[in-house]
Amino acid sequence: MILLSTPSIKDFTLSQQALFNILCDCALYDPFQRKWDSHKIPRQAAIQKIIEFFLHKPETFLLLKNRAVDDCDEQVRYEAIEGLAKIPDQFLDSESFFNFFRERVQNETFQRERNLQLNPRLAALDVLVTGYFNDPRTTELLRDRAINDPDPQLREWAKQQLVTQGQITES
Repeated sequence: MILLSTPSIKDFTLSQQALFNILCDCALYDPFQRKWDSHKIPRQAAIQKIIEFFLHKPETFLLLKNRAVDDCDEQVRYEAIEGLAKIPDQFLDSESFFNFFRERVQNETFQRERNLQLNPRLAALDVLVTGYFNDPRTTELLRDRAINDPDPQLREWAKQQLVTQGQITES
């Protein structure tokens, strides 16, 4: 049993499965839309708690994949990608893991409107650079993003990664 420490529900206890189900429901179906970048929305908070407490559950992998692709909020997609990077190896097939993140880099629809926004494409590319540093497909993707990504922050980050890898010289 987990005792929730929020003062308004201080004495309320839930089984871990019930709490997981509530968080999943919130992550999937809460309709709240972000008004300001600094405000965390319920879906984002639910994803963070699922990552914190339920990363070991096989269902978490599928939920995070779903939210990384299908959530309308880029910060929720970012959190889901960050969470997927922490999934235990027993749930992963290395090639499908690589392909999923490559697909996120290539098809993520994020458009930067403000400087402080977190870019899900960058999060996915970072997972590939961290986990597949020596894979030529990662270098190819970095080169493409350094030239063609619509986000100037990601383009700069990709160039820095290529410099770190020794693929290009700093200009």
